[in-house]
Amino acid sequence: MLTLAHQNLLILGLGDSGLAMAQWGVFCGANVWVADNREDPPQLQALRRELPQAQFVCASLDEQLLTQAHFDGVFKSPGLSPQSLSKLWQAAAAQGVRTGNELTLFAQALNELKAAGHYQPDVLVVTGTNGKTTVTRLCAQMLQKAKKRVAVAGNIGPTLLGTLRAHLTHGDLEALRDLHTKGRQRAELEQAQPVMVLNVAIADAGLHTDNALPENVVQGGELARAADAYLEETLEAPHNALHSVLEAESFAASEDIENIEDPKAVDDEGVDREETTQATAVESIVVSPEPIHSWASEHALPDVWVLEISSFQAFGVTEFEPTAAVILNITEDHLDWHADMKEYRAAKVGLFAAQTCRIIHRDDPEMLALRPNLSAKSAGFKPNSAWGRRAREALPKWVEYGAGAPERGGDFGIEQGAGMTWLVRAHDDEPGVKPDPTSLEGLPTQRLMPLDALKIRGPHNALNAMAALALACTTRAHMAPLLHALKDYGGEAHRLQTIRVLDGVQYVDDSKGTNVGATCAALAALGQEGPLVVILGGVGKGQDFSPLLEPVAKCVRAVILMGEDGPKIKHVLEPLGKTMITVQSMAQAVVVAQELAKSGDAVLLSPACASFDMFKDYAHRAQAFQLAVNDLVAAQPHSLAQEVHHG
Repeated sequence: MLTLAHQNLLILGLGDSGLAMAQWGVFCGANVWVADNREDPPQLQALRRELPQAQFVCASLDEQLLTQAHFDGVFKSPGLSPQSLSKLWQAAAAQGVRTGNELTLFAQALNELKAAGHYQPDVLVVTGTNGKTTVTRLCAQMLQKAKKRVAVAGNIGPTLLGTLRAHLTHGDLEALRDLHTKGRQRAELEQAQPVMVLNVAIADAGLHTDNALPENVVQGGELARAADAYLEETLEAPHNALHSVLEAESFAASEDIENIEDPKAVDDEGVDREETTQATAVESIVVSPEPIHSWASEHALPDVWVLEISSFQAFGVTEFEPTAAVILNITEDHLDWHADMKEYRAAKVGLFAAQTCRIIHRDDPEMLALRPNLSAKSAGFKPNSAWGRRAREALPKWVEYGAGAPERGGDFGIEQGAGMTWLVRAHDDEPGVKPDPTSLEGLPTQRLMPLDALKIRGPHNALNAMAALALACTTRAHMAPLLHALKDYGGEAHRLQTIRVLDGVQYVDDSKGTNVGATCAALAALGQEGPLVVILGGVGKGQDFSPLLEPVAKCVRAVILMGEDGPKIKHVLEPLGKTMITVQSMAQAVVVAQELAKSGDAVLLSPACASFDMFKDYAHRAQAFQLAVNDLVAAQPHSLAQEVHHG
């Protein structure tokens, strides 16, 4: 941010994130080049309109781009995979050029805002294969209900840097640069030998001493005033952090008088020994420091950032340290972008920085393995023992949630009581403590709300609700407004969204089910209510479709297949003996589904695939589904399914 001024930055890819990085670079005073291998990338017109000073280069994204200028940094858009940029990345590293992406620049900006402007918001991160948008939006709405100023950005949109830039002006940037410069001056003076600072003060004041000043000595009130005047003139802030440093260095420690090699050197200056002792104890150059003025206190910057971060955005980023983060789940996805599942998993797990509070799904063994581990030595001590408390305090904090009863203080879970199923939280008088296994009493819990009060459906959404609550609670927000927001939350568009009910058949849009894990969750949630006719297919992104076997066997009456990978899904599901029909369009799929479904069934669009073989995106696919459903005539007889099946 502040250090980007006059640097040469190369931005790779001109989508939303690429444009946001280019805008940020120009805003911060950098010289910006943007490269894309497409002649007319999506944001080219916006770049030319808003940033005429930025240079656009249409070329292959390889090491030859580095010949355009002597670059200080190269930053890529999230859609560009590591494999596609490997040669360019290697060449940049060989030349000592910094590399990263939008999250890298965002993390740098927050660090500089903290250092120069004392801006320290809570930064909450949501990642995982499925459920990211639901948890991000829900957490943000909870915190807004709790009267927090909340910014939502990242994979959910808008961009990270675009959102931050909207809260800043060029005047703010100049003020921060000034604060940054003064902070650097303070740091340089703080690192100087204290006696050197005093000698400069003496010279500036026209004072004279016969001997060089010993360390840790102050010669009474006259020198004190001279040194204070020097510091005031130099830093334009007489009561600043430097005084605290000088005080900590014990400049005025009266006992240090005994360390003077020649006591007469002090007396010859006409300073009485008793007066000197009093001065060193009371009238030193150190005065009670006033708090440094916080630039952030004058700006309506967000109290909390709630960020949805994809594996694309997280990949390779090491400087980012959120306040709290949750990894909801990790199942196969984006294997057309990542080299393998190991790389995909590492990108998400990397968001758990050293001091990040980890929100852990305890029912998932893979997530449970991410809990901080007590050392073998401390693990043997009881939780409430002194050693046990010290061991916990030395670890990063974490909070757990799951479908069963909570196991530690402050954790979330689900319990049965009074004929209902409740979301609960264990009392956190001793956060992170498990009950004594020899005790017959369980962990006392607080009932938060009946599970039936949630508007969002399915067991997976109960887990999403707890993840959002756990994240929101890390900001010290009160529970009551969080629960009010949770009760009112109606879910995200294209996530198990009922479009219409015709002849007792419910038509449900889950177009955002773009991977196998999401579709399995949708089948499990909706299958509890009755048999399903499911529409599957699209671009599978290299996924394994076999996890669909179990929920399709349990919940599905018939399968309708479409798109590029429809044949692959059919091959996997054929052993189940279900009715499976292949169609060529969404309109055809809906008509066939109406014929196959019976009253009490649901027709579910949850394709387990990306949409870009037939549609612009999953929202466009959902729109096609909704239009087809609304075009149905409930009483009309149908025979298209027979025609397709036998054709």
